[in-house]
Amino acid sequence: MVQCVFPDFDRESFLKAALDGYSDLELTPRARQISNALAEVLPSDRDRSIDILVESLGSEAGSSDLTGMASLFYLPFVFFVADHGLDCFEGR
Repeated sequence: MVQCVFPDFDRESFLKAALDGYSDLELTPRARQISNALAEVLPSDRDRSIDILVESLGSEAGSSDLTGMASLFYLPFVFFVADHGLDCFEGR
């Protein structure tokens, strides 16, 4: 999703960081690890990184699309914003 809107996305570095020890982690630590991997490969300009992530989300999902555990797909993005982008939303 990210690579579709950010062609400079370093997929190999992202996968290496995201998957290191991944199988030993539970759900929340997995999402946190993916978030940290995103932070390593996205631009250091956090406003730009947030714009990339928002654009990669695509169209808004309806409530019927996010049943069960489907909404957890976005948990790494939530952690990224919490850790690196809260200030980016002031004035938006």
